[in-house]
Amino acid sequence: MHREDHSMGIKFHFAGPLLKRMSAEQIWDSITTLILPNVDTYAPNRKRILDRIARTEAIYQSLEGRPFEEVLPRIREAGAQRRKIQEQQISYEKKISEAYASGDNALARRFTEELKQKVRDMEKQNRDLVFVELRQSDESSPKMMGNSMMSDGMTANTLETNERISKAKPRKAPEGLDQNQRQLWDERERLSLRHFREVVRLMARAVELDSPARRGHFLRDFGQSDREVIENASSHASVPQALYLLNSPLHLAIHNSNSVLGSQLMGLENPNEKIDRIYQAMLCRQPTEKEKQRVLADFKSYGEEIFEDLIWALLNSRQFIFIQ
Repeated sequence: MHREDHSMGIKFHFAGPLLKRMSAEQIWDSITTLILPNVDTYAPNRKRILDRIARTEAIYQSLEGRPFEEVLPRIREAGAQRRKIQEQQISYEKKISEAYASGDNALARRFTEELKQKVRDMEKQNRDLVFVELRQSDESSPKMMGNSMMSDGMTANTLETNERISKAKPRKAPEGLDQNQRQLWDERERLSLRHFREVVRLMARAVELDSPARRGHFLRDFGQSDREVIENASSHASVPQALYLLNSPLHLAIHNSNSVLGSQLMGLENPNEKIDRIYQAMLCRQPTEKEKQRVLADFKSYGEEIFEDLIWALLNSRQFIFIQ
């Protein structure tokens, strides 16, 4: 717009850039980075996925070139075995329900294990029946394929992160607390650790997870494509997404002392430094003076709990999930 197009002294409302919500994968990876160390080289599912691909390739190679008349009878026999185990499964499920109803949990668990073993045996028999003579060369071997596509550094970092997660512990109560305060502290720490483990149990970067993710997963709720049609992903905000962030334990996992951000906050004593670190990690900027004074005022009243609330507030802010 030229100067002559607008009269001097009249307010002009300049239209800034439109807000665009991050994709489901971008939001998920942003949260994952706040929780998991070595997130770029953490691949807990990589070997399993590569092994599955290798097994599928080996099965295809074993069946390639075989006449249909040779394969069909084996498939029919495998189907008959599967129908038989399904009938047994109905019977076992009835026994398991009756055992639980009578209060005999040990018997119910025994029936459950028996059923699982029967299913495993049936699946093995079907594989041996249908997919015989699998030609697993060095190139198509699941073990070779899974290992060859994971570097030593990636494997080491994955093992290190898994060990760190398994050894996660609650924080010790600070000195000077009375018995009731110590009890409340321990309860909060146990709850925080439980949520941390629940969140990180299947957490990794979006590229390392199954696509599409299962229904109810964060990625699906935030618009990941279900791959039923091309370009089916969505970046539109919705009420279920807002409710997910408001009520999920993600902020507890982020604040937990075993997470990346939580461990950094543990090493800081000054509340000003903690506020700065949270804003830098979550919004990539420093807090304004007004924002900092607001948090410090609440810190005087509520103490360390305010930092957990601050993480929750920023996680639910437009600045976190929208790109300007």
